[in-house]
Amino acid sequence: MRTRHFFLTGLPFVGKTTALLRSVQLLDRAEGFVTQAMELDGKRTGLNIINSHQRIFKFAAVDLNSAHRSGKYSMDITALDAAIGEVFDNRRKAKYIYIDEIGTLFCQSPFFINIVRSLLESHTLIGVIAKKGHSFVQEIHRRPDCFFTEVTAENRDDMPNTIMKKITGNEYFEES
Repeated sequence: MRTRHFFLTGLPFVGKTTALLRSVQLLDRAEGFVTQAMELDGKRTGLNIINSHQRIFKFAAVDLNSAHRSGKYSMDITALDAAIGEVFDNRRKAKYIYIDEIGTLFCQSPFFINIVRSLLESHTLIGVIAKKGHSFVQEIHRRPDCFFTEVTAENRDDMPNTIMKKITGNEYFEES
């Protein structure tokens, strides 16, 4: 089976989101979102979701009052559902969908899981995914149409080229 989807894994702060964004900038007709850390006094206090239309959704925070928790964060599932809902609503305009990140936090939303399942059947997905965790993460890892690669300090600068070669068959950056 041909590889249709491309996912990045790796340690926190290694550059997965940056590599994803650099790749997405090279693609025509891409819709999606990334997460952005919220910090206060040098400490991570939460996560925002920023979509391809530059809308910002406050998704997770240490001071959020919610029954949905993962680690130190409480989550606003309605913010996540709104962000992924906009991606789904705009899917007809897109050839590529990017998602940062498919992991335990996001998999607490059944709506998110259903939308991503649908998008896996209709579009090429480029994203960041946890190595393990939620059953939905493992489901994606078992798909034969998905390619996974680990971002490291050594390969992160060339990762957009790696992604473009795998997704489009074209090379966009000269090898260094």
